[in-house]
Amino acid sequence: MCIESLRTVWCFNRRHVFRAYTILLDDRDRVREFLAARGISTRVYYNPPLHLQPAFRHLGYRSGAFPAAERTAERMLSLPIYPTMNTRQIDRVAAAMADWERLHLEHGTPATASRRGTAHLT
Repeated sequence: MCIESLRTVWCFNRRHVFRAYTILLDDRDRVREFLAARGISTRVYYNPPLHLQPAFRHLGYRSGAFPAAERTAERMLSLPIYPTMNTRQIDRVAAAMADWERLHLEHGTPATASRRGTAHLT
């Protein structure tokens, strides 16, 4: 399955632990609801971004201190990925993401992926 607006970035000189497959979306929460309705769990990590979390409050950073980190935190969504995930499960997640994109293209609304169109493995 290929989703045209998503492109995976791999570092071939590294070994992946398959802990998270994180993508950037302009409408993350709607995609998350769409996937949940299909029984696909997702995670949102680092929202709020680290500089705004209680553990780092003593550093004195406020909202707006790191605007790129804040905007990224609002757009990040981690799709299911783990070492024992089988092909059927992978295809199910990919098909749901393709369904989401197709629904938006059919209705003339913008695709949800970043205009850079990159899905980052983290």
